[in-house]
Order: sequence, then structure tokens, then C-alpha cells
Amino acid sequence: MNRPVILATTLLLVGLAYAGCGDGGDTPAPPSSSSVPVTTPPTSPVPPDPSPPSTSPATESPSTPGTSGSLPAGMVGTWESSEGNATIVYRFSSDGGYANVSILTQPRKGGLFEFRIQVRGTAEVDGDQLTLRPVAGTHTLKDPDDPSRSYTRAARKEIENYTWSLSGSVLTMTGSDGNTITYDRQ
Repeated sequence: MNRPVILATTLLLVGLAYAGCGDGGDTPAPPSSSSVPVTTPPTSPVPPDPSPPSTSPATESPSTPGTSGSLPAGMVGTWESSEGNATIVYRFSSDGGYANVSILTQPRKGGLFEFRIQVRGTAEVDGDQLTLRPVAGTHTLKDPDDPSRSYTRAARKEIENYTWSLSGSVLTMTGSDGNTITYDRQ
């Protein structure tokens, strides 16, 4: 399967699961008790810095596993993968924080459909294994053809595990489902 299909499929499946329409029905799931007010998402897909800037230089090499609360120096920074209507951006900080924004858009008759995931949390590296633990975030769906389906909800706090590698300015992350996505340093 090629990269554009994997990106779009991954974001679409997540969108369907969170929209509550994965059951084949036409009615979205009612907002959960953890719903948050609808807000206007930022216009840029770049996630906010997950931590305050460090005043000391990173001393780890990209191949060195992070210690508690730190990430390898080569992983620190902003990474983007973009194909077609899907964009995924990660920002990793040296203290082990991360932020992620994933956006899927589709032109529709009534305007631009958008599904956006924004999450921040902690990241831990052990060899070639990367574990992301979300602590906060939102999922936003904007449907110009059916505004009643639009929402912003609190993101689920599910731990994500990846096998990762770094080659120059390319970060590769393979999920536990076997899907691999490459990200370019920004």
C-alpha cells in the first residue's frame, strides 16, 4: 500500500471512529460527558511547542535511548508527513514532551470538510521503541454539508507504540498495526 493511501486511510478510520459513524449509521454519536466547547482550531498544522525551551544543549545522540524525561537529540524538533489531503505533524522536545496535529480535509459542495486531531503528552524512547502517552487533546470535525455533525471533543488518552528510526532528516515511525509513515524534518 502506498503512503498517500495509508495516511488518508489512517486519518479517515480515526475520524469515523470518533465521529460515531463507524457503526454504519447516518447519525453521529452523541457528545460524551467529556465533550469540550467547539472552538476554532489554529490555522497552522504545526503543533505548539510541548515544553518550554531548554536552556542547556542536548547531549544525546540520535541512536542513544532517552533516559527518563528525555529524548534522543536527533528526534527533537518538528516532523511533518503530508500527502494529498492528509497532514500529520509531530513536535518532540528534549525533555520528553510531544505535540501532534493530524488533519484530513476534503472539498465538499458546502465548503471544506475537516477532521483534526490535536494532542500533547509525553514520549519515551527505549532503543528503537517509541511510546507516546497523551495527556490532553481534542478531536474536531467540521462538516460544511451537515453542520449538526460538527463537534470538538476531548481526545482519547490511548498509549501509542511505534518502532522508530532516523536517517538524516527523515524520521520513520511504524505503528503496532504495521503501517509505516515517514516524516521530514521541518
